[in-house]
Amino acid sequence: MTNHFPEYSLVNEASHEVRRLIVRSVSGPGETILTQFRAGVPTEVVRGTEYETRKRADELAQEWTKTEGFRLTSDSNPIFEPLAHVTALARFMGHKVVYDGSFKDNRNLTGAVPLEQWPGMAANNGGGYQYSYTGTMILARPTLPPNHGSNIRPKTNEEMLDVMRKAVPILDAIGPAREFVLG
Repeated sequence: MTNHFPEYSLVNEASHEVRRLIVRSVSGPGETILTQFRAGVPTEVVRGTEYETRKRADELAQEWTKTEGFRLTSDSNPIFEPLAHVTALARFMGHKVVYDGSFKDNRNLTGAVPLEQWPGMAANNGGGYQYSYTGTMILARPTLPPNHGSNIRPKTNEEMLDVMRKAVPILDAIGPAREFVLG
């Protein structure tokens, strides 16, 4: 796998746009590339030393948070996106396969599936799935169908509890949340 430095992940809650900034080594800290990932598409931003590319990543992250409404995310609050965006990011980061137990059989004892062929999770009852890349895994979580009828923007704690009481059984009927190890 290619040597990658930590990424900067940002999300705009209003537009649901996700941007990632990834500093990766070409030949050690003397030559690195800063790449922006947007909607599963990588775009080279700048080449330079590790210091230069990290500095530019910090500048872009600060600019986007101040002027475009983005916020930096953390490992404890992962970003969820469509499957194609997440598998493209995982491939860019050097992963080749995902281990999915539903693909285990007598010929595939590990459930290994090439990332470009992995269909993700099958949702029930009109729902869907969103995915998150953690560096070593892909997380999958069910999403509500568009016509679920719950108030998505609760204004009080009581409204939030009411929404959750309605949403949890719907999400459970769509399918389970899962974790898939990458290789």
